[in-house]
Amino acid sequence: PPRHRLRGRAPEGRVSCNPCHLCEHRCGVDRTRGPAGVCHASFSPRSFCELTEYGEEPGLAPSFSVAFSGCNLRCAFCITGSGSQNAEAGLPAEAESLARRAREAVANGARSVVFLGGEPTIFLPFLADVAGRLRGIGVPLVLKTNLYVTEVSLATSLDLFDVILADYKFGNDSCARRLGGFGR
Repeated sequence: PPRHRLRGRAPEGRVSCNPCHLCEHRCGVDRTRGPAGVCHASFSPRSFCELTEYGEEPGLAPSFSVAFSGCNLRCAFCITGSGSQNAEAGLPAEAESLARRAREAVANGARSVVFLGGEPTIFLPFLADVAGRLRGIGVPLVLKTNLYVTEVSLATSLDLFDVILADYKFGNDSCARRLGGFGR
């Protein structure tokens, strides 16, 4: 298959939370100092749900799925709003222990490792660490995202993950602003 035009173009070290420009809100806040910006997330990710999921997209299930707290949108219809929109929900995530649990899930039959949220791209520096620890795991690493991300974040994501699963919800810009909080 053809490579995406952004793949391999992620500027080294450009994906950071200080100042934060990971999503299209481009808040520019210093998340290393604590929660701030539209996502309300600090630099250190939290996970509110981690499980082997059998209802994922065909070809990916069963998947070891990790949902991170904090989101750059405020969708009125979000089914995981209490966990995904609250950046303080769940437990602190640690790269090595998360990678270990992912490897165990794969050894027990998981056919993919899926990172979702909230919005996982707001934690790209952390995900880069986890993805590095999972190189050669033998199953696809999947990013399930709302894709309200900057070009640098998208390029980095394309370098880190085997599958980018866009979770589209809107048919037009007016609907997106009204129901999802785009452009705030």
